[in-house]
Amino acid sequence: FEAMPKEIWLQFETLDAYKGQQDQLVTYLRQHPGRDSVFVFIKTDKIFKKLPASCAISGDDQTMQGLKAMLGDENVKVRSAGLKRR
Repeated sequence: FEAMPKEIWLQFETLDAYKGQQDQLVTYLRQHPGRDSVFVFIKTDKIFKKLPASCAISGDDQTMQGLKAMLGDENVKVRSAGLKRR
């Protein structure tokens, strides 16, 4: 269970805030490839989007620390993708 994929949730206050950091974020994500899915949540609109598989990352400590440095601790969350039933 240790190697189960995770969901990485990145929160932005507004859609404009996300668009302003989107290029920098995608570049960072692609530098840390892996199998953990990345979701973007826009707080003001209460909407989210799953980023494409090309933006999946390795949710290791170093990668997560980089995201937290870029976006702030409170804006980066990790959830277990959980077990799926067939």
